[in-house]
Amino acid sequence: MVQVYKTSQDKKEIVKAFAATLLPRPMNQEDEPGEFGIALEDLFGGSIPEDHDPRDKVMFNLKKLVEFITTSMTATEKHRGTDCGVNLLKAAGV
Repeated sequence: MVQVYKTSQDKKEIVKAFAATLLPRPMNQEDEPGEFGIALEDLFGGSIPEDHDPRDKVMFNLKKLVEFITTSMTATEKHRGTDCGVNLLKAAGV
């Protein structure tokens, strides 16, 4: 499953923007797909730019996506942890 998150409008929470279920990995690692596509209508809903077919797909490299997710989740956790610490210090009057 692939899930994409974004910040809420008030920038206080992280909310799910998109989720899709991918096929399970093939038994043979050599046959494993290197990329997958998500249709524009699934990514953008009703906000697709003119002259674009909603069925057109944005292709993602699976290996690069895994690397990006791994590094961005660490950065997100660090950022949220820092924000939480700052808020606790402010609440304590420091």
